[in-house]
Amino acid sequence: DNSVHLRVGFSMLDAGGRPIGTKITRGIGRLFGLGKKTEPRLEWEVKRPAGDAYIAEFLMMDLPDDYGNFRIVIQVTDLVSGQSVATSRMVTVI
Repeated sequence: DNSVHLRVGFSMLDAGGRPIGTKITRGIGRLFGLGKKTEPRLEWEVKRPAGDAYIAEFLMMDLPDDYGNFRIVIQVTDLVSGQSVATSRMVTVI
């Protein structure tokens, strides 16, 4: 099989590192069969032909009603090699 097979994970934490939107995220995950029941994050898999030079994925979401600082975490795992990378960014809702 000559394809790229990735798992993408998304989560959002408050400034103290606690997951936010846990109930909503779990509900969406269960509705679409994404993620695990015990994790407050979304996960999905992407499979494309290996020749694709660029894989674009996007997620739209509403920001929390609360003001303040939040951390968005994205993790991508190559399901062929098993290698994984994660990145996070702080965002401020004003």
